[in-house]
Amino acid sequence: MGTPLTNLIEFGLARVKYSSDVMGAVMKELRHISSAGDCRVLVAIDGLNVCWGTGRGRRVDEKRQYYQASELSFIQHWRRMMQLDWTGGAVVCTVDGLAPLTRDHLKFKPLELLGAENFQTMDPFIPVHIAEYSDLEAVSCIEYYRDRKFIQKEHAATEAGRKELIALSCHNPEELYRVAINW
Repeated sequence: MGTPLTNLIEFGLARVKYSSDVMGAVMKELRHISSAGDCRVLVAIDGLNVCWGTGRGRRVDEKRQYYQASELSFIQHWRRMMQLDWTGGAVVCTVDGLAPLTRDHLKFKPLELLGAENFQTMDPFIPVHIAEYSDLEAVSCIEYYRDRKFIQKEHAATEAGRKELIALSCHNPEELYRVAINW
């Protein structure tokens, strides 16, 4: 009480054992000060469906059992940020088809990836359509990948190479990333 957030964060960085609790305390404080009107908070979560899946960490006692996401404290903190008991902020989330609850890769809509029960936590849900890349955006992304040496082939620097990458990805950002991995 009365401790600056920077001191709390430094404590969590210095003592990893308590870092999840520190993260929860910082999030609680952010909810409190935004509800009081002192600031606005934007919560951005990428790959929200991981919050309801099975973790990759195996239990110590059983070799074939994995932790459920709901058992992990940092996941509980993120799920708490999505509750409707605070004001002065917004929550923007994405779902990730690469980390689905089910292994059915034909599912890609938020309701399908999260499941009906988990989707209820997103109420009110306001979908945002993200259009495919324009030619200019795709070329900018390709140039960024080249600048960061993510794309190694010199052919990508030519007009024909850029057109080939764009055609292979169908202007889709995720597909452009996947195609660029092999270049």
